[in-house]
Amino acid sequence: MMSAPLKAVDASADLPVLMAELAARTRAAARVLALAPADQKNEALQAMQAAIVANASTILADNAEDVAEARAAGASSAFID
Repeated sequence: MMSAPLKAVDASADLPVLMAELAARTRAAARVLALAPADQKNEALQAMQAAIVANASTILADNAEDVAEARAAGASSAFID
């Protein structure tokens, strides 16, 4: 079992409450997306793609750090992959 901390989650957070809130927001977003016109969805996807490209070096560096920490914490390669 992996015991590495999740950086994006406050250690004092109530995880079940956090997950329930995330699920509720996801359901609400899915309803909005289902009704959005294709042009609006495409524009959003293009903006996300541009943000990923613009931040690729930071994303990759942070990912490498996370992978190293997971390995150090004993995570299996299946978990890391």
